[in-house]
Amino acid sequence: MSKRALVLFTFATLLSTPALPQGLQGGSVEIGGYAGYGFPDDYVLARPDDGWLFGGRVGVFLTPNVSFEPSFQALLTDTSGGAGFHIYSTRFNILYNFLPDGSLVPFVTGGLGWERLTIVGVGLSPEYVY
Repeated sequence: MSKRALVLFTFATLLSTPALPQGLQGGSVEIGGYAGYGFPDDYVLARPDDGWLFGGRVGVFLTPNVSFEPSFQALLTDTSGGAGFHIYSTRFNILYNFLPDGSLVPFVTGGLGWERLTIVGVGLSPEYVY
């Protein structure tokens, strides 16, 4: 396992807020925060450093099997030249939970999201949609 994968797995495991699906019903709400470590690509000449990311999510259960989950995430780091490099992500997902009453709930998800990249001091702020 590569060093990056090991660090990512460790932080995702230790710093995530678990969602405990005990007796979920339509109208139930979950709120969670998370932290991790991001490894951005080179972004042509920017060459951002790896850095900490943080975010939050809200899960709204429409039924015991179907939930809607908006989330927000930020990765704040610097480039090799010292400029601030910020990626802000907003996502909206729908989840289908296969076994909502189990202690382990497998699910499938899909959705839309946006990312905003800002390199502070350069004036570059393109919007990316995926």
